[in-house]
Amino acid sequence: MTATKTTDKPKDEKSKRFNELVMTRPALTATYTSPRAPNAAARLEGPQTKRMIADNLHTAGPTPETKHALDVAEAEYAEALAKVPTMTFHLRAIGQTAYSALIRKYPATPAQIEEARALLGPQFQHLPYDPEKLAPHLLSLAIKRITFSDSEEVIEGRIRTDEIAGMIESESWSSNDAAALLDVAQELNQKPTNLSTR
Repeated sequence: MTATKTTDKPKDEKSKRFNELVMTRPALTATYTSPRAPNAAARLEGPQTKRMIADNLHTAGPTPETKHALDVAEAEYAEALAKVPTMTFHLRAIGQTAYSALIRKYPATPAQIEEARALLGPQFQHLPYDPEKLAPHLLSLAIKRITFSDSEEVIEGRIRTDEIAGMIESESWSSNDAAALLDVAQELNQKPTNLSTR
């Protein structure tokens, strides 16, 4: 009995299929929504707390009553949120090559490493980048669009690095605001998308 020799498809056909089926996968995207007037966020604190309590009670012991309370709390929160003008940043992953290049280009300074070590103590492991320099450059590449809840105005396309730096350094942005937006951009470039648990 003669063994049958198997051969791969011609290289150009395999490459074509690879490009069609693998390389066409779109980049990960995410959004980050922030109130246009920071003080307006205070209006959400009551409804947000009520929703959180209702959710905790329903999770701890679900009943028709706790479900109704949760539905009411969520509706009240949605109504309050609709009255707060917001801006939504639409972000897209920039790709591992570009992201790694930014990390290498803007390493943490010795002073930042010491500050992180003093702040975190034994929990400190490593600070691979300078967050002050990385943030405007990564966000400039990742933010693709900004939309507004109270306007049809849309800001499309890349925003300059100096404009991003000015935004996050302004008095209307807290350090936590800037860190949260940066976290979204970083997660897009670090988050695994595998469905396998093995």
